[in-house]
Amino acid sequence: MRHGGLLFLLIIGVLWVGIVNVQAGSEIRIQVDGEMLSSDVDPIIEQGRTLVPLRVVMENLGAKVTYQHESKTVIVQRFTREVTLKINSRQAWINDETVTLDVPATIVANRTVIPLRFVGQSLGAIVNWEDRTKTVVIDSSQLLLDAEEAEQEVFFLVNKAREQQGLNPLVWMDELADIARAHSQDMAEHDFFAHISPSTGDPAQRAQAYGLPGAAENIAAGYLDAKTVFDAWMLSPDHRANILDPGHRFIGIGVFCENDPADPYNGLYWTQEFIKGETVLLSPLPESTVTDKEIKVEGYSTESAVELTVYKMVDKKTYSEKYTIDVSVGDDGKFSEKISLDQGQGLYAIQVSEYDFRYVEYQ
Repeated sequence: MRHGGLLFLLIIGVLWVGIVNVQAGSEIRIQVDGEMLSSDVDPIIEQGRTLVPLRVVMENLGAKVTYQHESKTVIVQRFTREVTLKINSRQAWINDETVTLDVPATIVANRTVIPLRFVGQSLGAIVNWEDRTKTVVIDSSQLLLDAEEAEQEVFFLVNKAREQQGLNPLVWMDELADIARAHSQDMAEHDFFAHISPSTGDPAQRAQAYGLPGAAENIAAGYLDAKTVFDAWMLSPDHRANILDPGHRFIGIGVFCENDPADPYNGLYWTQEFIKGETVLLSPLPESTVTDKEIKVEGYSTESAVELTVYKMVDKKTYSEKYTIDVSVGDDGKFSEKISLDQGQGLYAIQVSEYDFRYVEYQ
């Protein structure tokens, strides 16, 4: 089992190409998070609207920008949010949502400029105008990572990397994601960066608290988006080995982010949890006592169906009766089945694989 942690953050670079020219405007300054920006193209006034150079603004907000020459389309990506604009068009897209600009994006001195208002609308930054100093003030302090979207992007990147290596895709497990999120939050709120938590122990102990087999774990802190943290993990041999382990079948990813300037990692913590086994039982727990003879058995599987075997035990080594149940697995990898302990009170065992037995005492 391998564990690894990665620190530091990386702001993505930006690619720029421009093609058309329009009339430039007046001396307007741009400030992002207290820093004055320097640009070879000044903001302009167009149809009563302030247009700002997209490159310098989006770059300083941590975005990645690409330009498609043939379609004259600009694509801005920050975390898992994607903004698409067409030059000289008032129509734009924020992910799959269509929006209308006050004035179209255009080209000034080979640089794309966009309406100031759209900066806040597209990325969620706070944008203000100081008339006295003729300054555009952009505040990104409240612009936080969408944790759930980032988790899903990492999940996509993991399975894409595994597919490229000819490996089976991992199945998302909600319980593993809960474990990962809790550990990321634990690290953020209790000022540590490690696999071993003072309150929840090591990865295996956290998994066992959910009735799961021991987990392998990757952690990282300070990274601003899913792509950069994933790339960093893949450059680290131990982290890469966890991601590409042929035996791993299930994954959960947890991201915790908070606006904490005092935090050395900007309040951004990432955790991945992996476990092995084609079929994993969630309930009952490894040792359970029940008073109702009908119990629910839940779990995950990489197969389309699983075979549950129920044993009426004499003791933990011998049984007197057994029967099997075929259970269908959903597209999300989950299965659930109610079984009856019809052989009377006493000890039962539920088996889903050669090694996974769960004992239930029916009283």
